[in-house]
Amino acid sequence: MRHAKAVEFLRQVEVLKKLSSAEIIRVAAAMQWEEYESNTVIFREGEMGEHFYVITSGEVQVTKLNAATEVDEFVRVMSSGDHFGELALLKDDTRSATCVSTTDVQLLVLSRDHFSAMLGSLQELMDRPDVPLLISSKKSSVLDLSRAASIKYKLDIPFEDLEIMHALGSGAFGRVKLVRHMQTDQTFALKCLVKSHIVANNLKDHVVNEKKVMMMLDHPFILKLHHTYKDDLYVYFLLELALGGELFTFLRRRERFEEAAARFYVASV
Repeated sequence: MRHAKAVEFLRQVEVLKKLSSAEIIRVAAAMQWEEYESNTVIFREGEMGEHFYVITSGEVQVTKLNAATEVDEFVRVMSSGDHFGELALLKDDTRSATCVSTTDVQLLVLSRDHFSAMLGSLQELMDRPDVPLLISSKKSSVLDLSRAASIKYKLDIPFEDLEIMHALGSGAFGRVKLVRHMQTDQTFALKCLVKSHIVANNLKDHVVNEKKVMMMLDHPFILKLHHTYKDDLYVYFLLELALGGELFTFLRRRERFEEAAARFYVASV
């Protein structure tokens, strides 16, 4: 739920309009949720700016110092959906105004360092001539883009054509099974998520976003999502089969990697 709200808010930010849907999703995932009580200074005019803020609830008042009178003058009040401090993503500069919460507020916060580590310089992204605008139309959506990107690996395999071989693993919300497509003898991993657990833990949006993101990805080190199914009890993801176990299990057994192996695994993320 929170991640979906973050994506929705970020789509409205002018300086981020040239980011692709995948980039917006990555930025949203990196943002932190912070809460401030009423009458709290979020930042002061003249301080160095390192963070960008989006208001999800509450109100923030903006004031600016009048050099002649040395008195803070009212500029405006911002509320849910408004954002401020975006210049901090562009350059290392001082704040041009003071922002104070006038009610209890909840904010999405992103540092310039986190943004740069994920996507590089925002100014370079804004200058890209070949990136389509993210919100050129209200009809644009992550789902539209993911459908187009997923055509390459979409497999039209009916659920009843899958033969369950045995379990590969289990987790808090379901299990993964080895399955075989009876017509082609091709093997896959079938991720089975228990619907009741998803609902009880408020993970519906998380599962939907997982599907959307996986359908957009095309990388040799990331499992491909070939199909999804559902019935009364489960939601199913038909995934590319990658045998060999989990990296964490291997690391726990070995305790450490050689530098070359560590570099390879980190670069693969």
